[in-house]
Amino acid sequence: MVGPFPPAVGGLANNMNLLTQSRLSRDFELIPFSTAKKRRRVFPNRAHWDSLPYLVLHAFKLFASIIKHRPQVVYFKGTSDTGFLRDMTLMGVARLLGKPVLCHLHGRPMGRLFAREKNAWRPLVAWGMGLAQETVTLSPGLAEEFRIMFPKASLTPIPNVVDTNRFKPMAENSSRGPLRVLTVGRLSREKGTWDLLQVGAKLKELNIPVAFRLAGIGETEAEENALKTECGKLELDVSFLGTVRGDDLVREYQRAQAFFLPTHAEIFPNVVLEALASGLPVVTTNVPVIPEMFGAEEGYLTDPQDIDAMVGALKTLATDDAKRKALGQNARALAEANYGIDVAANKLGSLLKKLGA
Repeated sequence: MVGPFPPAVGGLANNMNLLTQSRLSRDFELIPFSTAKKRRRVFPNRAHWDSLPYLVLHAFKLFASIIKHRPQVVYFKGTSDTGFLRDMTLMGVARLLGKPVLCHLHGRPMGRLFAREKNAWRPLVAWGMGLAQETVTLSPGLAEEFRIMFPKASLTPIPNVVDTNRFKPMAENSSRGPLRVLTVGRLSREKGTWDLLQVGAKLKELNIPVAFRLAGIGETEAEENALKTECGKLELDVSFLGTVRGDDLVREYQRAQAFFLPTHAEIFPNVVLEALASGLPVVTTNVPVIPEMFGAEEGYLTDPQDIDAMVGALKTLATDDAKRKALGQNARALAEANYGIDVAANKLGSLLKKLGA
């Protein structure tokens, strides 16, 4: 299994960790190979000065690991932007050694490499996609989009998963006081953190008490400090929690009454699954692939940066206890039915057996 593992932060690392704890670990011998970089702050889809040294290091280490362990299949977690150059290189190492490749593509058509419009990168990316005998996408909609771009690829949609035994609602969650709203993820413009401040300011003007709790760190220390300064100026009830993991993160979901992710761009965010499993109504944006994850019976979808719509959704959750509880119950039921760990493990197991036969 090639990809980022904890302590790396993010959906990819979380998904890798969950799969190693699933029935896959009983049916297969799973050999982890981490591509995580030792950095505290992460800039997704952006080149960094150490990207090339890390690529060379990981390529040599993967070559040695395959020689040592002699796996029947090499399973890659891939991304669909500039990181695919790394993924393609490492998949090439596996194919050079004669190993079948399963690529789990955590991405969508975006950026330069996977742009929907044909460009100079398309032949190289198509060749890279061809290194995998089987490719997993995160949703049926993504499978259709990638199929148009890469008609020769064998594509299977398998959603991300959540540990529903761990992330679950509290037996009792008091409705007294301000609406407790949790956000989990990077603090940045792309994640909509600055939009959250605008939402908070409008709710304050409407005398709707809301307490925001932000689990995550800024892309830069300067941006994080600027957000805190702006919160102070607006006199908002916002708690900056920093990086929250493990049981502490579970407790944050259980203490919350709603989950808010005003993001501008996502790729099947695990945090939405964690919120659904925790029985929280979700307020987020209709960017791909989020509308495939849940519907109006579990929460609210707005356009990115539609501050008034976000304010309206959170106002409803703050003032209508029955509505909030009904959405939360539906959210939990959806997570149990569609996003349990074994749902994905069963499908991945079938693909691994096919490739390893």
